Amino acid sequence: QQRGATESARSLYERAFVADPNSLDVATNLGVLEARIGHLNQAVTMWQKAFAHAPARSDLGMNLVRVFCDAGKFDAAKSYDLRVLQFNPDMPAAKEYLRYLSRDPPRCAPHNQ
Repeated sequence: QQRGATESARSLYERAFVADPNSLDVATNLGVLEARIGHLNQAVTMWQKAFAHAPARSDLGMNLVRVFCDAGKFDAAKSYDLRVLQFNPDMPAAKEYLRYLSRDPPRCAPHNQ
């Protein structure tokens, strides 16, 4: 995956996910690859399940924040953002998203966070 072989990596992650659907790293990485090719529903499902089991994994929570925010589902994005901040209160990206999501009207923070 790091060398750009995303299809090969995706295939390996899919097999690893079948073997161990509770692996947080596999769910995170496979979800990222799924999201990149437009399979957002699959990515969100994986991230939600993994984040429910490991709410301290801020990377999973922030993936959900970004996806829901981009979809205009600001309440869901804010809910995940607040959950991230419970476990990682000093995370700059989560704090920035909370500022944007708390505006009237809410909006997404820039993705360069």
